[in-house]
Amino acid sequence: MQLTIQYLGREDVSAMGKAYPNACKVKVRYERANSLFPTLESTVWLAPGAGPVKLTGAPLLGVETISAETSGVAVSN
Repeated sequence: MQLTIQYLGREDVSAMGKAYPNACKVKVRYERANSLFPTLESTVWLAPGAGPVKLTGAPLLGVETISAETSGVAVSN
């Protein structure tokens, strides 16, 4: 298994109707040997105070591109 994370910069992004200024944009590449889906690649936007709010990527389950949006990550103790 090999995981590569590449910093792409910062940009304003919107997800689920909310604006997230200065989100960190990273490219994630996950490679696995002997797997049905050996390489997964996506771009993730991490918003200050909210965590991952937007994701785009391909290929996954034979789909060229997949996109997802969230209002952030909730942490419970």
